[in-house]
Amino acid sequence: MKKVIILITILFMMVVGAIWYYINSATYKLYREAVVLAKEKKYYEAYAKVVKSLTYYKFNKKSLVLKAKLYKIIKAEEDYKKAERLYKEARKAYFVEDYETAKKYIADCFDLLINIPSDVPVKKKADILLEEVKKDIDKFSVVISKAYIDKALTLSAKGDYVAAYEYLERLGFENDRVKRLKMDFAFVIGNKRYTYVLSHKGSADKTYINDAIYWLSKIDKSHPKYEMAQKELKVLKGLLNK
Repeated sequence: MKKVIILITILFMMVVGAIWYYINSATYKLYREAVVLAKEKKYYEAYAKVVKSLTYYKFNKKSLVLKAKLYKIIKAEEDYKKAERLYKEARKAYFVEDYETAKKYIADCFDLLINIPSDVPVKKKADILLEEVKKDIDKFSVVISKAYIDKALTLSAKGDYVAAYEYLERLGFENDRVKRLKMDFAFVIGNKRYTYVLSHKGSADKTYINDAIYWLSKIDKSHPKYEMAQKELKVLKGLLNK
């Protein structure tokens, strides 16, 4: 009986050993193939191989490390290709004066390029494209901000200061001219709200008071109406505390 048990144990260990050998052989064979493909810059094929190697043994450390490295390379390649497409679309939109689209696409393109890691093969191409994008961002910002300013001034000339302010907000960036205009509009809106509140004997409806405070609070010290805005804010805040 003892001999039978020993024989069964030996057979069992042999089977386990054979399975382990097969698994090890398969996982490391695929890993080695993935390494060769990676050296040949066939990153997608290498990634597929290394993923397959992990189906045989998911704790294969070499495969896990290579998988992470290949994933970083592939993602960077895809981000670069996407950035290229966005840049082309941004330029196309810019030349047909679709500034909203141009602004969005070139900003998205820039974000992708600056986040490409320094240790991936595509980094050199990404940096070259980034320099082109930076130049166009500067050019775009001048032309696009002028277009937005013109539209905002048209709206304000019609008395629609809220729409004018909100239109400049959509620009997504501020230069000195845009910042000053936004404060100009905010003061006009806030001052009108303030006048309304006082003309209604300090309207008990706090919505009007808070609205006036909201707009007047946008005026900073660089604006010539800052002191007046501060005086009006003081009155409004006093009404809120009544």
